[in-house]
Amino acid sequence: MRFSELIKSKTFLFGILILTAYIVISAIIYNSVILKMENDMNADNNIQLETIKLSNSIRLTIDSAQDVVYFSRENDKKRVKTSLLKLSALIGVTNKRFEEFNKNLEKFPFLKKTGLPFENKAYYDWKNLITPILVTIIIHHKIMAKRAFMEPLFISMYKAGPNYAPLIESAFEHRIKDALYFHLILNLIFIAGFFLFFIILILFIFNISSKELKIKQSEKKYRTLVEFLPIGVYQATTDGKGRFINVNDYMVTIFEASGKEELMNTKIADLYAPGEIMRVDIIKNIIKKGTYEFEGKRKTLKGRIIDVYIACRFKKDDYGKDIIDCVLLDITKEKELEKKLKENEELFSTIFNGMTEGVYINDTRILYANPAAVEFFGYPEKELYNMNIWDLFGEKDRPVIKANIERRLNGERFYFEYTFHTFTKKGKEKYILFHVQTIVYQGRFVALAIFFDITDKVLLERELEKEKLRFQELSETDPLTGIFNRRKLDNILDGYVKLALRYNMPLSLIMFDIDHFKEINDNYGHQIGDNILIELANLIKTNLRETDFFARFGGEEFMILMPETNLIYAKAKAESLRKLIEENVFKYIYRLTCSFGVVEYGGKDNFGNTQDIINSFIKRVDNALYRAKENGRNRVEEGF
Repeated sequence: MRFSELIKSKTFLFGILILTAYIVISAIIYNSVILKMENDMNADNNIQLETIKLSNSIRLTIDSAQDVVYFSRENDKKRVKTSLLKLSALIGVTNKRFEEFNKNLEKFPFLKKTGLPFENKAYYDWKNLITPILVTIIIHHKIMAKRAFMEPLFISMYKAGPNYAPLIESAFEHRIKDALYFHLILNLIFIAGFFLFFIILILFIFNISSKELKIKQSEKKYRTLVEFLPIGVYQATTDGKGRFINVNDYMVTIFEASGKEELMNTKIADLYAPGEIMRVDIIKNIIKKGTYEFEGKRKTLKGRIIDVYIACRFKKDDYGKDIIDCVLLDITKEKELEKKLKENEELFSTIFNGMTEGVYINDTRILYANPAAVEFFGYPEKELYNMNIWDLFGEKDRPVIKANIERRLNGERFYFEYTFHTFTKKGKEKYILFHVQTIVYQGRFVALAIFFDITDKVLLERELEKEKLRFQELSETDPLTGIFNRRKLDNILDGYVKLALRYNMPLSLIMFDIDHFKEINDNYGHQIGDNILIELANLIKTNLRETDFFARFGGEEFMILMPETNLIYAKAKAESLRKLIEENVFKYIYRLTCSFGVVEYGGKDNFGNTQDIINSFIKRVDNALYRAKENGRNRVEEGF
């Protein structure tokens, strides 16, 4: 209010009438009004300062969150780590500034009614919408970089940020009205106070003017902040074609305009891409709901089609006309990345779901299994996913599986190939060959397993192994008596002769045959002769040490190889066996005797190669047996 207007006011006469009470009234006004206004001004300054600080915190938080996503895409681990630390710190700072701002607003009645509701909504959006997104970025920033693309963050940031515009406008408008009211009262009173009255009035006007200037400066700073936000902000009319009332600089960038003037002169409907929902229908939704969010396609002034997210609210301007306040995000890159991600997921699904080999991803449980894996194990998909992975395999394989899972969950990358024993849900035994590699899935280290059913191969190999052992046994065993044959004896002799030669170990050989065996065959027949050979072999076999080797050398001749045995013990053993045979009552013949030759490996045999040594060893024991025959049979002779 101007000074001339104050002179003409009706309250001027009232001020003259109370001139006598001037000193008392002036003192009261000074203490209760001027000082209070001064304090309120200081408080307002603090509120403005806190608003700027809080806006800066939000801006820095947006920048830091963008840095996390950008460096995460670039796989710059060092900068990602730095940005995550910065983002974590900024969340705490912003929270603290919100709380302090809220407490200060509650101290002032006029702000408590006008500004606090907007502040509370902004704080609610920050705490319940933005902070969880930022925390998710901190914990799972790679996933956020791939899937969230910052869209929810920008939306929530807008919901928090623009709330300060009505907060500051409403609070400051109320404050200005309050200031003007006190201004009028003081003018009416101070005019009646002559010279001192005018001095106080001038001081009061000076204070009010300073405050109004600071308020306008604060509003200017706030609107400047909006200009530099990395999102489009605009006001527009509500008619069908639509005109921009105001746009920020980022809108010019998004729509590739040469400047604000070019964009302001463009009809909003002309920026719609072909096939988009009519602007009239969108305006109806905004007016009906008050606030409305939607996605669509727009056309820049250079003709490029972009994807946008728009959030608008309906309101009336200072002249009572209908307008809309909107924010606009260019989400073209996010949509392109989303499309590529979807294509990759479809490719993944096409490749793995079409494979005949089993494929699954697991930590301690299966997180994904292709149809071939589900069919192989025979469990319903839901049941399969709820099982511990090791429960699918045999007891012997479980420790190996658990150890490998623990290594992968701790971040160790390694390739693993193994054959496991497993059972299907119906209990059918299976063998599978696994190829397992560590991968990152949903932000953590897990295993990617590709397996092949090799049950038929394993069973075939087992049968072949059995056949191999059976053929080996046949090639080394005398088919009649079941003891070793001459081929096996030669192999055993080769090894033990080498040991005896190298380590000077004692080694003895016993050779015996049945006395007058030809007469037995002639008198009783070859069938009885074979039965006697079998019965004799069983009798000797049960009376030898486990370390001795018993073999049929040929016809009715037998060999006993005795490792680590000297001639004295071998000769005594041969004598005990001779008596055992002599005293035994055989099934098909009453009495049977055998002649024995015994030798110990020694220096006489150490000439030539190993085979020459073996031949010398056998020849000496054969000569000893021959002497036993010559000297009357049924006796033991040692070799020379």
